[in-house]
Amino acid sequence: MPLESEREITMLLRNLAADLNDSGVYLMERGDFDLASMTFMDAALMMNRAFCADFSCSDLLDESDKAFKCAQRVMERLNSKDDDPNERRSEHLRNYSPPMDLPVDPNELFSVCDLSAIITYNLALSFHVRGDIAGNTDFLVKSLSWYDLAVSLLKTEGDANDENMSIIQCRHRLAATCLSNASKVQSALGRQDAAETLLKKSMLRLSMAVLSSPVSSPAA
Repeated sequence: MPLESEREITMLLRNLAADLNDSGVYLMERGDFDLASMTFMDAALMMNRAFCADFSCSDLLDESDKAFKCAQRVMERLNSKDDDPNERRSEHLRNYSPPMDLPVDPNELFSVCDLSAIITYNLALSFHVRGDIAGNTDFLVKSLSWYDLAVSLLKTEGDANDENMSIIQCRHRLAATCLSNASKVQSALGRQDAAETLLKKSMLRLSMAVLSSPVSSPAA
């Protein structure tokens, strides 16, 4: 397959994953956390497939069909709701960091790991909120795993050679949010030592975000 076609397939799947992620964000704002979790999972899998080395046009059709079915499922759920989404948002999400849409990135400044980390953070947040609302420790434990994965995806080894300091700052801020949320989960599970450790790590990443700010960076 010509390289240009491979690139086109990659971008199509990346865009489909972004659409699924943003649908999951809207579901969370509506209070549909169970379907949001499923939608974020589909988005994460599709983003991963977008950057597989071997991908055929038939694979693209399969993934597109999955995305269509997921979107259809989302629309059916949304159309069945007649409550006020603003009230649900205020009720369920006011004590949490908000879910994140994927950034509009025509120049592809964000890496696949960056985009996957955002989706994974949203997935973790959906389980976090579900666990708190239902008092379900299994959901809380799952959220910890997803928060940890999101942080691990936010690589910083190449930061020193990365010219776009805004991207570096975004990575540190998202990592800080994941660590802070994970600290709250550990506290809810009665693990205070782990909660304090994660909170310190979160504060460190916030400090690194400030240091990597374009405003605070020395002029070339």
